[in-house]
Amino acid sequence: MTVTVNPTRYVSMLRNFLQPKLDEIVEEHGLGDLWFQQDAATAHTARISLDVLREMFPVRLVSLRGDVGWPARSPDLNICDYFL
Repeated sequence: MTVTVNPTRYVSMLRNFLQPKLDEIVEEHGLGDLWFQQDAATAHTARISLDVLREMFPVRLVSLRGDVGWPARSPDLNICDYFL
């Protein structure tokens, strides 16, 4: 069975899988300034998805329409390529 990831499913994955792991990482390792990077897939750039991600990663979201813009036509760049 094929399942398409839409904004609703993506938000569900963020809340049910990513958020608990983030809480665990912060609790165990004290890491609070984590960045999140994603591509420009439609489910990733939907308003509801970006709202949830901005809540989880305030001012640390690398994405199309995110806090730090994803470089145009550069899907292979990562945060280190233009911050270090």
